[in-house]
Amino acid sequence: LKPNGEFFGDMEAGRGLAALLVAGFHCAQTRALVDGLPVDLKQISAPNPLWQPLQFFHDIFVYGLSEPQPHFGPLFFFVLSGFLLTDSIRRGPGAVGPASARFFLARFFRIYPAIVATLLIFWAVHAITGLALDPHGYSFSSLWRNLLLIRTNIDGVMWTVQVEVLALPMIFAAIWLLRVRWGPALVTLLFLGLVALSFWGSWERLGWGAPSRTAWLYTFLCGILAHHFGRRLFSSLSRRGTTFVFFAAVGVFFFSGLVVHQKWLILFQTIAGSTIVALLAFGPIIGAAAILRTIPLRFLGRVSYSFYLLHPLTLMIIWKQPELFGRWLDRGLPAIVLSIGLWLATTLAVLPLAWLIYRVVELPFIRLGKRVWQRSLAAG
Repeated sequence: LKPNGEFFGDMEAGRGLAALLVAGFHCAQTRALVDGLPVDLKQISAPNPLWQPLQFFHDIFVYGLSEPQPHFGPLFFFVLSGFLLTDSIRRGPGAVGPASARFFLARFFRIYPAIVATLLIFWAVHAITGLALDPHGYSFSSLWRNLLLIRTNIDGVMWTVQVEVLALPMIFAAIWLLRVRWGPALVTLLFLGLVALSFWGSWERLGWGAPSRTAWLYTFLCGILAHHFGRRLFSSLSRRGTTFVFFAAVGVFFFSGLVVHQKWLILFQTIAGSTIVALLAFGPIIGAAAILRTIPLRFLGRVSYSFYLLHPLTLMIIWKQPELFGRWLDRGLPAIVLSIGLWLATTLAVLPLAWLIYRVVELPFIRLGKRVWQRSLAAG
């Protein structure tokens, strides 16, 4: 058996690694003036062959080599949410009424307090410095729409939170459906139906612009199915077999963009991500995943939600400096070094604030949600 707590520790660190990949993705979109034109750092090839291997692996793991861009981090978030929420509901009340009340109450206190804190920070920074990703996002009506997750023009990464909130009723219904006799088959059919819909342009564009909020819904179901079937699939694997499947899934997750594209790529990565999560949960301890048990990634995993929401604060600065970065490139600094340097610098800059929000907002409101639930039980 795995040590107590390792299951959630690996999941937490995996979420932190996914948030870190999102930060790198955004830093690679930083623009520099090249011959008078703004160009993404990712699009600037390494002038010296010595830097090309670094650029190749950076592109694979951070930016991808396909269109549309892979969004490794958000996809892993969605799969992991489906998986962990399944575990949470199964450990909760047995009746559907109390189970749904507990589920939606917990999600509200988990999701919204950090959103409110983040938007207040963005508003304060804009009021003091004038910096903004969208200067038109701070009117009264726009602020309220962002608070309600109707719009995400103040902090663009909140589109993923929109997707999860949209998916919550489906997630609860699917997890609850697994308890009935034909539930797993019905959830599997729902998963396949949403996969098919994701290839339909009208469904993909439903409600919002790019990235799609509806085409990703099946990723949560894949995480739910990974939790349901993962134990019987992977608990009896040998260490060698687990390691082989783990590396195969990681390879598909990051490298499938070399051979498949667009909607098929998201499907391949969803299945691979679900396999990785199920292996970490139900398989023997994977030596190759030891990085997930390091102190820095465990810390990043704990603060990953706030880090993910707050990292765009740094983009308000670095995305406004194309002339400066153009001069650095003219002096011989390779674009890949600049991109990775910005990734490291912005990560270190945001982590203290992310830790603070985690301590003073996330944890207290999670505890408050639990107290509200316990009081409702006592009152009932």
